Amino acid sequence: MQESAFLNPPWLLEREGAGYIQVTELLYRIAEQCRGNKTAEEIADAISAAGKPVNPATVRSLITQLLIPRGLVEMADGSVVPVATGASSPLALNMRMKMIGPEAIMPATNFLRWLYWPPILVTVLVAAALAQGWLYLAHGVSSGLRDALYTPGLILIVLLIVVVSAAFHELGHAAALHYAGARIKGMGAGIYIVYPAFFTDVSDNYRLPRWQRVRTDLGGFYFNLIFTLGIMGLFVLSGQEFLLLLVLMINLEILHQLLPFLRLDGYWTLADITGVPDFFSQMAAFVRSVLPIKAWKGRKLPPLKWWAKVVFAVYTLITIPLLLLLLVLMVRSVPRVLATAWDSLGQQGQAFVAAQTSGDIPDAVASVGQALLLSIPTLGLGYTLFSLGRRFTVGMWNWGKPSVVRRATSAVCLVSAAGLLGFMWAADERGRVQDVVSDVVASGPTTPLVERSTPQSTGDVQTRGTPEPTLAATPAADVTAPLGAATATVLPGAQQTPAPRATTPSGALTPTPVR
Repeated sequence: MQESAFLNPPWLLEREGAGYIQVTELLYRIAEQCRGNKTAEEIADAISAAGKPVNPATVRSLITQLLIPRGLVEMADGSVVPVATGASSPLALNMRMKMIGPEAIMPATNFLRWLYWPPILVTVLVAAALAQGWLYLAHGVSSGLRDALYTPGLILIVLLIVVVSAAFHELGHAAALHYAGARIKGMGAGIYIVYPAFFTDVSDNYRLPRWQRVRTDLGGFYFNLIFTLGIMGLFVLSGQEFLLLLVLMINLEILHQLLPFLRLDGYWTLADITGVPDFFSQMAAFVRSVLPIKAWKGRKLPPLKWWAKVVFAVYTLITIPLLLLLLVLMVRSVPRVLATAWDSLGQQGQAFVAAQTSGDIPDAVASVGQALLLSIPTLGLGYTLFSLGRRFTVGMWNWGKPSVVRRATSAVCLVSAAGLLGFMWAADERGRVQDVVSDVVASGPTTPLVERSTPQSTGDVQTRGTPEPTLAATPAADVTAPLGAATATVLPGAQQTPAPRATTPSGALTPTPVR
């Protein structure tokens, strides 16, 4: 891995279908020689001749204890040890479905990559800057907003176009990667936090130098700007003001994606600028490495450059409290969200019946579409909370297994957590769940929830797999300590640990991993 934040640059092995794993150079060289026709002695001789002395016993031990168990080298009978993926992180792209293979993507990116040729890129950026300046400083977007609000069915058209722009955003990541000479590994969709999201697997980005990696990270935004230029061209031809509202929504999604606190494009951009493969997957190891408390056991991060330590520490101190606050707010909002969604679905059902009775097909279709859009974030919220609750419960239960005291402590923690959760949901700000329900019903349909459930800026989750921790727990002194990890794009709007590196949720069903 070139231009990393580590004092000793990590080496990466790509595991078929499971992303990258970081290893020491010695392990890399041994794996490189494991071709099925060499003995441990021959492998040791080849590596020693290349300038890294190693003995056959060390080679044999590393192969049997580290490379074979991790599915990196075949066994004598040609079989490969299955790789356990483990539970996915709540901040990773979940329920991933790969829909388009590289063979179908490459012909499109073979053409689109020329948009990154410097003369074309500069021309597009200048044109986009002038167009955006005209929109906000001269024309304005209030007319477009008014048209969208007062024209039946227009909001759904706006949302549909935003989803299309999210898909185009993903092509921007793919085309940038292709322009750099690397290979796209697929596109698809998944769930990021609570929203659906598109992703582009750009794990091959790890092979590139720093600024080529950053170009891949920002490629989705560049294609967003190209898309807005096309929309403004349609406005010039048609005079339809609502088209300018689309430009505003796409711009807001760009700002949302730039925030580096979730695995969106801004997160991966910061990771590639600093050379830290994936902040989230490295945080525990980083804390153990800078706070050498004997009671803390587990992997420590290999030595970082001094400025990388400063960036990592500041990022951790800002991000962890912010995410905890967002988690509390999300959990606390569950009763109100469910009550609002139930009431809104009822309103849409009534609207559908009325439209069907009067024979108004467009309104009937719009009601069904809005009902589906309402359901998506509600189901996503339920899935996220279930996933978090399961991980917490299983983690506490397993932690308590070694002794009776720890078992009792874990039981108290689980009961306390359940009680706190019940209090938060029952009390809300008024004290009773039924008050929340009655207030929502009395206030009628809730537009904000509908808007949140729709692709305001189909997110982009980069799905670049996060390289796994370096294999360094070796029986030989020549193997250095473990190295870092790797990186996804979201629809609402995300790269995943040991999974292909994908761009940020650029395709999420909200105004926007896995790239």
